[in-house]
Amino acid sequence: MTIAEKIIKPTKPGIFRTVFLYTGQGESTLLVIPTGTTVEDYQYVLIDSDKDNEENEIDLIALFKDLFKTSGELSLFINTHPHNDHVGGIKEVYDEIGFKEVWHSNHKAGGKHKKKYEDFMSVVKAVGKSNEYFLLGTNDLNKIRTSANKEVIKNLV
Repeated sequence: MTIAEKIIKPTKPGIFRTVFLYTGQGESTLLVIPTGTTVEDYQYVLIDSDKDNEENEIDLIALFKDLFKTSGELSLFINTHPHNDHVGGIKEVYDEIGFKEVWHSNHKAGGKHKKKYEDFMSVVKAVGKSNEYFLLGTNDLNKIRTSANKEVIKNLV
């Protein structure tokens, strides 16, 4: 068992973990969500990504390679908003580790955020429209929607 597996993977079924990852200026959070009755039944969800190359920040790719060395996979990436410190490095994570779905706000970024936003959108394109979901609004539209703007219920289990 690797170090990341020993630290992050639960040893009993049914344990939900939230792991806050120091990635420099921005944020990254890993959700370890139980999906069944064994210790192998977990879904791993990454919320936001950052890669500033700051001293002492966690290398997400190295972490995930260690975490998923013997079993498991990153299932989903959720992006809260497309600023550099929330999408930085996500293309590298996708290329090296992969994930099946992307949930995001569908906000467009420009200015100093444009390059990392374009990298993020290339990931969105790679996962495909059928695996892209929008997290829209703070009112009655505050529901998950497909890329075709159709309301959908998505369970994290």
